[in-house]
Amino acid sequence: MKRLPNDAIKELFETVRPDRSPAFLVRLRESQADDHQIAAIVPKKQVAKAHDRNLVKRRIRAALQEILAYKSAKNYDILVLGSAKALDYSYSDYVKELTDRIAHKLT
Repeated sequence: MKRLPNDAIKELFETVRPDRSPAFLVRLRESQADDHQIAAIVPKKQVAKAHDRNLVKRRIRAALQEILAYKSAKNYDILVLGSAKALDYSYSDYVKELTDRIAHKLT
């Protein structure tokens, strides 16, 4: 699993419709890369403290790694935008919520 480049992030924002939940906004598309590419973004306006933003991003990346390890045969570009509500979630909630958002699109 690799990080999503900045130009791909901009392109995902412009072209892919988001799948929303209370804590996350997920944009997903098939990738031409040889591995999954992900980006976890938590805006400063949503979560003010840096250590809280980093915690949410780490949990998003770990949950995606767990989900993609056994659910996907193809490679995807995935952008997850976290919100302040994600701070109230446990790790298992992250896995469940993100699985609900992306499982129907994975083959």
